[in-house]
Amino acid sequence: MCKDGYSNQYSSGTVIIELKGNGKIVFNYEDGKVETLDYSIPEDQEKYGTSLPVMNIGEVPFGYAIEGNRLKLHYFGAYTCDHIPATFVFKRTR
Repeated sequence: MCKDGYSNQYSSGTVIIELKGNGKIVFNYEDGKVETLDYSIPEDQEKYGTSLPVMNIGEVPFGYAIEGNRLKLHYFGAYTCDHIPATFVFKRTR
């Protein structure tokens, strides 16, 4: 059953995100795992009904906000109780 206000916090870790000029986004995890996905900025931004700009990472839409040295990625895809909306917060370290 879905519950309002549900929050799951993950332990901190290092993830280096690189946006490449060729439409690729690379996630470099501290355990050595590297994940490369396509990203794009959809032209039909208004369909998402948000004031945030939206980018697709793979096929998944995320609203994004840059606040100081933090990048927030807000999940805008379809969800169920097993896959609830999430916000990922990344802190700039360099």
